[in-house]
Amino acid sequence: MKLDSYNGQLVKLTMDNGEELLVQPLEPEDKNQGTYRVRSFTARMHSRFDAVIVLEEQHVAAVEVMPEEMRSGLALTLNHVPDILQAYESLKDVKLPSKVSFGRFKRDDDAEGGQTSMYAVELFFDTDMDRCVRRSWRELHELGISSGMHEIEELRPHITVAVYNEVERIEPLLEKVGVFMAERKAMSLKFDVVGTFPTTRTLFLSPTITEELIQFHADYYAQCGGEWMASVSPFYVPGSWNPHCTLATKLDGERFIQAVAHVMPQFMPLRGETAELGVVKLHWREGRCVRSPLVKAYRFA
Repeated sequence: MKLDSYNGQLVKLTMDNGEELLVQPLEPEDKNQGTYRVRSFTARMHSRFDAVIVLEEQHVAAVEVMPEEMRSGLALTLNHVPDILQAYESLKDVKLPSKVSFGRFKRDDDAEGGQTSMYAVELFFDTDMDRCVRRSWRELHELGISSGMHEIEELRPHITVAVYNEVERIEPLLEKVGVFMAERKAMSLKFDVVGTFPTTRTLFLSPTITEELIQFHADYYAQCGGEWMASVSPFYVPGSWNPHCTLATKLDGERFIQAVAHVMPQFMPLRGETAELGVVKLHWREGRCVRSPLVKAYRFA
C-alpha cells in the first residue's frame, strides 16, 4: 500500500503479519524497491521509540489516520517529557543515600518497627473530577486493556506532588505538611490534554500548568523538604516535575495503542478543583504497587 499520500500525518499501520505500528510517513527511501522512510513511535525489537525506520510498502495491509487529539498528545510527550538520561546526569555528583543489606526483603505490609517505608504526597480532586477519572480506570479494566490503576487498593485519582523512597518516622513529615496546608485555598484544575510517557508506556491526563500550581509545588518543597530531600524521587522536584493524572501504565505495544484509541474519541476537557492534599503509604509486591492507603488528608480552605 502506497504511503506518500499520508506524509506528515500520524497513522496506524497494520502490517501483513498482523503487527501494528504508530508512525509518521516521511519520504520514499527507494522507489524502485518500494521502501519508505517513516518516523516510528512504536518500540520494536530492532528500533527504539521515536526512531526513523524503513518499511517495505508491499507489507502494509492497512492504514488508519489517527485523530488530531492523539497527535497533540504525542507532541506534548515529545516536547515536555524529561530526558531520563539527562536527569541522571544532573544527579551524578549529588550525594544520595545508599544502603546494602542481605537476606529477606520485607514488604511494607509485613514490616516491623524501625523499617523505612515509601510514601507519596498527592493532590486529590473534587467529587465530579474524581468520578470521571475512576470511570476511565474502570472502562480500561473492563475492556481488558489495563487494570493497573483499577486494581490498586484504596487508590484515589490524583496528581503526585512528591514521592519519598525511604521514611523511618512519618509523624514529623505529617506535622510539616499540616503547617504548610494551614489556610491553603483550593486551586482550579483544568485537564484538556491527553499525554503519554513512552518509556513507561503510561497514558495520562495533563493539567494546564498555571502559575498557581507551580507556586504551590515550589512552596511545598520549600517548607516540607529539609531532612527528607535525600529520599525524594528526583522526578517530582521543582524543575523536573511534570504534573499528571495517570489513566494506565506499563502497557505493552498493542494495549498502548488500544488505550489511546479508547480514551481519545470520547475525551472531554475536565474542569474542577483540588479538594485535599493527602499523604499515602505505598505498598509494593513483586515490582508493582498494590495498595495506597491514606495516612492523613488535609482539606483546602
